[in-house]
Amino acid sequence: MMITTFAARCAIGILALAGLALVGSSPAVLFAQGDYQTELRATIREAILADPRAGELSGEELKRTVELLASEADAEGVTAEDIVWRPEERMFNEGGASENTCGRIPVVLCILNEALGFSGGNVLMPLLLLLCSLALMFVLSAMIRMHHRDREEAAALSALPPPPVGGM
Repeated sequence: MMITTFAARCAIGILALAGLALVGSSPAVLFAQGDYQTELRATIREAILADPRAGELSGEELKRTVELLASEADAEGVTAEDIVWRPEERMFNEGGASENTCGRIPVVLCILNEALGFSGGNVLMPLLLLLCSLALMFVLSAMIRMHHRDREEAAALSALPPPPVGGM
C-alpha cells in the first residue's frame, strides 16, 4: 500500500510539473510563432519587390499575394531562411583550376575526398571506406566460391552410381 501511494504521488508531481512547463512555455511559443510569421512575410515581400514587374501590383494585390504565399509556405514548412538561402559558389583561381584545400595531399585524393562529401586534408575516412569496400568484396567472393563448390559437390554426388540394393 505504501509503494502504491508513493508511486501515485510521484505521478501526480510529474504531471503537475509537466503542466506548469506547458503553461509557462505557451506564451514563448506563441511569440516565437508570431515572429516567425512576420519574418516570413517580410522575406516574401522583399523577394516579390526585388522583381521589376512588382511595380505593376497595387498595394492590396501585393498584400494578398504575400498572405497567400506565406500561408502556402507555412503549410509546406518553408522558412524565411529557406527563401533567402543561396548555394555557395566555388571560387576559381585565374588559371581556371580550383584551389587545393588539402595541403600536401595529392589532388586526386583531394578530389576523391570532396566527391565523397568530406572536406579538408584528412583522407582517413575515404581510405577506411576503401578498405571496408575491399573487405566486403572479399567476403562476397568467398561466399560465391563456397556456393559454387557446394553445387559442384552435389553434381558430383548425383553422377555416382546408386548404391547396390540388397546384401552382397
